[in-house]
Amino acid sequence: MNIIKFSLITFFFHFYFQAFSQDFRSETPFNRPIITNSDSIKSVQLYKTGFQQTLPILNLNKSNETIELHFDYLSPNLKNFMYKVVHCDAKWNISDINFYDYADGLPEDYFINMNSSNNIGLRYVHYDLKLPNQNFSFKISGNYKLIVYDEFSLDTILEMGFLVFDTKVQVESFPKRSSNVELRYAGQEIDFNIKTARYRLTNPYQDLKVFILQNFRSDNAIEIAPLFVKAEEIEFDYDIENVFLGGNEFRPLDLRNLSINQTIAKMDRSGWISSFSTPSLPKRNFLNYKTLFDLNGRYTINSQDDFYNANTNNQYVWVTFTLDQPYLYQNRKVYVFGELSNWQYLDDFALELNTETNQMEKKILLKQGYYNYQFMVMVPGNFAEPLGNSSWDIEGTHHETENEYQILIYHKAPGTYYDALVGFDYFKFPFRD
Repeated sequence: MNIIKFSLITFFFHFYFQAFSQDFRSETPFNRPIITNSDSIKSVQLYKTGFQQTLPILNLNKSNETIELHFDYLSPNLKNFMYKVVHCDAKWNISDINFYDYADGLPEDYFINMNSSNNIGLRYVHYDLKLPNQNFSFKISGNYKLIVYDEFSLDTILEMGFLVFDTKVQVESFPKRSSNVELRYAGQEIDFNIKTARYRLTNPYQDLKVFILQNFRSDNAIEIAPLFVKAEEIEFDYDIENVFLGGNEFRPLDLRNLSINQTIAKMDRSGWISSFSTPSLPKRNFLNYKTLFDLNGRYTINSQDDFYNANTNNQYVWVTFTLDQPYLYQNRKVYVFGELSNWQYLDDFALELNTETNQMEKKILLKQGYYNYQFMVMVPGNFAEPLGNSSWDIEGTHHETENEYQILIYHKAPGTYYDALVGFDYFKFPFRD
């Protein structure tokens, strides 16, 4: 079965790159901003209040829902930061509407929650913010960008995108193993319908913008057009246009109690900042699928001790990620990838050859917590493609891998000047008890 599976995947990728090199996936259609412009800003997280693993997505009609922004400023001294929230269109361009068209409250405001760290080693100040709050609330749905900047220099240090939806149409999802023969062992097909009985759509092909996301990532997002439009239903039932590689479950990194464990092979506490190393990790692209309950690429800032505040007591440490078989990647870049890299292929997360150990390594500064990551490959000068080898060359891809999917339906109604998020669906696939 493994030989058949590998042969089918290899054949498909050869065929795909030859036949569809300029296809519908030639660009990133949903580039949600996750940008830090300062090396002093670390451990940035944006999530719905209640649990760090929730997505930053709010229901406009639920006044009790809030999102939280958390980040650290690596300095022993407090600094005044301000923030503003701007409305964006479906492609994350700033909307051409006035602040008071999309929000109530103050167009700009200060961070008031800031606390200095209590730990030894690298000192930092932890900042946090909730939205909406007493000085800001939302009036319309859509994409929003939270911008954080320095009060005095006005330099932007951080941009984070999040969503506010107002359900006008219903989404019925029918995820399944890929029906495409070449991707049968590797892909997941996301079929769905939109129910429009209670909402007026004059021209769905032109007025709607529809995206499918896997694990709320932007690098492999798909923008998709309706296949069939009926009186009260729109169908999106394709064979290849809506297929994602299943990928593999993310690798774990446990830094909660800073001790040797299955994810940490070495440690050195002699320096001002402690150093840790992962074991020499192998490729997984030829292995059978193995069930592993992961965080789908995200991380949590916590510890195994519930008696103190992890936000201000957890330490920063150096972690060296180590990948075996370096000769395979001499002409390509390998990245540590996940929420810890802002879901981007960043130079600060690119592995390099250690000539002494003959292994690929990267040393990264991380805060104590529990992390998920993968090793992703890219040919220099290229971009990651949803069905490209960056997704499977090291980690492998399986139709059995559990992933989270999000379907986003945007509509610019007649007489309005913004893209409203009128439909949203979230589910995990494959389904597990």
